[in-house]
Amino acid sequence: MSSENLVRVEFGRSAKQNDQVIYKDLNAQAVNIIGTAFKGPAFVPQVMWNQAVSGGVEVRNTFINLLGTHRQNFRAHLYDDYLCYADSDAYDAASIWFANGGEYAYFTRVLGIGSGARDDTTGK
Repeated sequence: MSSENLVRVEFGRSAKQNDQVIYKDLNAQAVNIIGTAFKGPAFVPQVMWNQAVSGGVEVRNTFINLLGTHRQNFRAHLYDDYLCYADSDAYDAASIWFANGGEYAYFTRVLGIGSGARDDTTGK
């Protein structure tokens, strides 16, 4: 089969033409946070930057773009019968880090632990 007939397919978020990802400066301080969040890849450290625009160009790896909004990371935000037990202390830690002047943060999202209450149906 010739390579002329093959089509390249990539899955994921489509990036805007004029956005960028900011990486950590080697001299800058950063915090490494491990915890739950509403969205983002699980078990993959992500570098976040505290500003949405750099040099007039939109930045992709911002706090809200990677982890979601405060409301999304707050306990039971969904509007149906399902509960979201994010209630993320790790999200709050990153928020406080940026609010107090931090420029960079590494965030590793882990999957949630559920409600913490025993389920009578499964016994777990």
